[in-house]
Amino acid sequence: MADTLHLKNRNGAWYFSRRLPTKKYHVVSLKTKSLREAQKKRNAIDARWGELIWEVDRGKDIMDLRKKYVDELSDDGREFLADQAQDRAESTMHELGIYKLVHETTDLAHLTDSEREPLDTYKIETGKLSPFKIVVPFWLKTIPNERTRADYRKALERLATVFSCAEEVDYQKAASYLKGASERFGLAKATIQKDQTAFIHLWKELKLEFSVWMHHSIPKTPARSIDRDIWENTEVLELLEKARGDNRKPWLYHAINIAAHTGARAEAISKCKYLPHEGRVWFPRMKYEKLDRRIPVHPMIKESLSYWEKNRRATSTISTAFTGLKKSLGHTGNVKVFHSFRNTFIQQLSFNNVSEGIASAAVGHKINTMTFGRYGGGQALITSLKEAILLVDYNKPNWDRVFTSTAPD
Repeated sequence: MADTLHLKNRNGAWYFSRRLPTKKYHVVSLKTKSLREAQKKRNAIDARWGELIWEVDRGKDIMDLRKKYVDELSDDGREFLADQAQDRAESTMHELGIYKLVHETTDLAHLTDSEREPLDTYKIETGKLSPFKIVVPFWLKTIPNERTRADYRKALERLATVFSCAEEVDYQKAASYLKGASERFGLAKATIQKDQTAFIHLWKELKLEFSVWMHHSIPKTPARSIDRDIWENTEVLELLEKARGDNRKPWLYHAINIAAHTGARAEAISKCKYLPHEGRVWFPRMKYEKLDRRIPVHPMIKESLSYWEKNRRATSTISTAFTGLKKSLGHTGNVKVFHSFRNTFIQQLSFNNVSEGIASAAVGHKINTMTFGRYGGGQALITSLKEAILLVDYNKPNWDRVFTSTAPD
């Protein structure tokens, strides 16, 4: 049996997870999919576990003292807390035998990290120094939304490759960082803007001058076109089967089922309305669509639509959960994503020789005629929207495989 003590596998990637004395868990991404590599990194963390517990406790104590100081409104109160912080710093210097060294040196840059630590701790406690390795973990715990917390963590991990503490950043350095983020990290403009929002919130939490991150012009980044692939019929069935068996996220099955039989985007599904008396489902206008749309309901999704009315989820929740599901089935990368159900649905209509006008009405989007009309098959054009939707059937073989298969000798 594989040794997975203190290891957790999430969507193919390994994490270290061990309980702290506070009964909470210390969880760290090991940034590997190899169990052997994860075991090595786990052993390295376990070897310094006692030291790590001390660092976590010390970091919490420092942040508690810092918060007490920066929240103090009176000058006398702040002066008292600053004196206490100074006493603690000097006491540590005496214990380390470096009190005389620190007070006699004129160039603090020559001090080692351990010699400078009492001074840095004093500055952190009194709000004069904000090293990311200390302040960020505690700040992230205050963010309730899991997706936002993950985005902010990535943003600060990127920022920490350039700066070690918040006080290093002024307006010009912030402008330079945001301007170069696209080239340095390969980020799109929208992602850089999200990072900027994270920085503003952190600076506000630290009671620092957050305007250093505001009013910057972020250059447009080149559009990155991704050729989305369709889901094979067998893959759609596999995804549905896997999602149906997930008792923790039973709603995901219904979201996938609706997408596969309507071609609706995740955002549209999150806001759709089931109209059982009409036998239709309403989707709001999205992206380049000009109008809202009401389309006939495929018999396969009546149950899903009824369930979704009472258990709907937000767009980001759908996307995050689906990414985890597809990865668990070995579908990595961003060629096949939740949005691919839209292309898959269009292909289903195309393979059944549904007219372009009817297909456009079904998905609310203009379809490329040259691409759409490749598979004629000699069938009569379907002109009824309801009839067209009823032709969607993932239990049939993929039409492209049928038409491109090699004829027998």
